[in-house]
Amino acid sequence: MRTRRLNDLPAALEAGLTAIEASLEKAEPRTRGILLKRAGDLCASMGEGRRALVWYGRAVDQYLELRDTAAAGLICRMILHVHPDAVRARCTLCWIDIAAGRHEQAAARVWEYAEAAGKAGQQQIAAQQLGAMFDAAGEGPLRERIVFALLRLGEGEHAGRLSQRHDPAADAQPGAAAQVWSQLMEGTSSPAGVLAAA
Repeated sequence: MRTRRLNDLPAALEAGLTAIEASLEKAEPRTRGILLKRAGDLCASMGEGRRALVWYGRAVDQYLELRDTAAAGLICRMILHVHPDAVRARCTLCWIDIAAGRHEQAAARVWEYAEAAGKAGQQQIAAQQLGAMFDAAGEGPLRERIVFALLRLGEGEHAGRLSQRHDPAADAQPGAAAQVWSQLMEGTSSPAGVLAAA
């Protein structure tokens, strides 16, 4: 009996995902986010963590398109619960904090992002992201943390270039909200994606 139930799991999962896919075609944008998260939850509940990441990643993209950073951030934290080494989820959380002006939180997350990216062998992608975050962050301590994160990744040359560009007079002048949002969308839509993991 138990064996039959276990064997039924893949069929139940596929049926559930097929039904969600069918609903997605006609769904409004916000409903799409809910459905994509539901598909991720279904995969996670059936032990399909990798597949859950794909669906959660699509949900994050959907919520970012809606500029709903609270929902996108929540799903990124769910991704980290399913897969603690997910790199782009950490990257996206950094960008969300920078866009919201939460520089203290962003500084802590930058360090975690650099560590995860280093473990996953994504130093070059992370260096590009951190460079863009440096430009978007108009705040000294956050910029300093970004430079240290680059050093931690072994990107000393890049860190040195950013340090030379650092202008304390500009610290009080973060990028315009529209520009930071544009950088967030560009930074979170790379092929490495929310799904990137070690």
